[in-house]
Amino acid sequence: MLIYANVKTRRPRASQETTPLSADACQVDFVDEAKVEAVQPRLLSADTAQQAAELLGAFADPTRLRLLHALSLSELCVCDLAHLVGRSMATTSRQLQQLRHLGLVKYRADGKLVYYSLASTWAKGLIHDAIRQLEGREAA
Repeated sequence: MLIYANVKTRRPRASQETTPLSADACQVDFVDEAKVEAVQPRLLSADTAQQAAELLGAFADPTRLRLLHALSLSELCVCDLAHLVGRSMATTSRQLQQLRHLGLVKYRADGKLVYYSLASTWAKGLIHDAIRQLEGREAA
């Protein structure tokens, strides 16, 4: 059984007047216990949500997103990536290190050069889905 503090779990009577909060929010304080009980066991834990937010946060930085997008198109060395995003080699290397720590990219050394590529296909899909979404908005 779920217990909620200061939450009404009954449907309001038709005669009860409510004060509109906003058009995009509930205008009454009501919890559908059946729905909550169905969702709660499947809801992300706080720890998993934190880890997912950190992972998805990599996509929130424009430079890291451009690096990931470039790597979704081709394996590239750090020199090429730095040139493409207009950053120094040191800055680019730091960004790539963060992406590697998150498991989004992998690297291989070839003599004096270090080549990076995407470590997962879902990252490529996410980037390309986001681009298609933006292109759809611009066309509308």
